Amino acid sequence: MALADLIARLEREAQARVDGVLEKARAEAAAIDRQAALDTSREQEAVLAARRAQRRAQLDRELGALRAKLKVAELAARQRVLERILDRAQALAHLTALPGQLSAALLYLPGRVRARCAPHLTQALRTAGIEVAGTPGPASAGELVLDDGACTIDLSAAALLERQRAQIFIELAKELPDE
Repeated sequence: MALADLIARLEREAQARVDGVLEKARAEAAAIDRQAALDTSREQEAVLAARRAQRRAQLDRELGALRAKLKVAELAARQRVLERILDRAQALAHLTALPGQLSAALLYLPGRVRARCAPHLTQALRTAGIEVAGTPGPASAGELVLDDGACTIDLSAAALLERQRAQIFIELAKELPDE
């Protein structure tokens, strides 16, 4: 029996060693699984962080482009407002300023002046001391054409405003609210 006991004891010890090695192997496998899961999680977080950074950069670029478009649209709207103001100013100021402009222009013309002009300018010409010919000549609404055709003077509000446009825009732009 001693031999049978010895064999049984050796089998138990061998089984205990096998069980210990298996337990140790299982523990190591579980640790490797945990580390792999942790590494995978970190890699996924890194990938997601990179994707978020790329998306943020793309959104920032798109936002910048939209802001630039909005600024252009705002400036265009301001330009249209200024154009409407200038158009209205032209319509209102032209006839009241015309006699003074004509008087200044007449300083450069010798002798008595007879002119042809658009019908709506007739009264302004007469107020400035210019004799108006009976039939309107080829003059546009803002031109004074001497009867002999020797000289044409552009007295239109458009010409006056064009000469002063830059300064008018600067002054009007100062009055618009900043947004």
